[in-house]
Amino acid sequence: MRAQGEERIAEQVDGLRITGVCPCEEPSCGSFHTAKLPMRRWFMRGRQIELLDGGPGDVTIDVVRGEIAYVEVLRLDEVRRALVGLRQ
Repeated sequence: MRAQGEERIAEQVDGLRITGVCPCEEPSCGSFHTAKLPMRRWFMRGRQIELLDGGPGDVTIDVVRGEIAYVEVLRLDEVRRALVGLRQ
């Protein structure tokens, strides 16, 4: 994020806590919520930042009111595996 000029967003990453896991059953999805309160992305306008690090998978960060609210992770098996125990 820093390399993309998103210093304020990058500073939040270490303090993020997963507050919910995406309930979809898409096999490639490892997305999760980080907002303190559950929210629907389409209800509150924000912005999306695509991580352009050249690494595997796709990561897009949803930012609402300057705070990371949701992290969309696709095609990263290690993230999906780490979230297995958090799914309800």
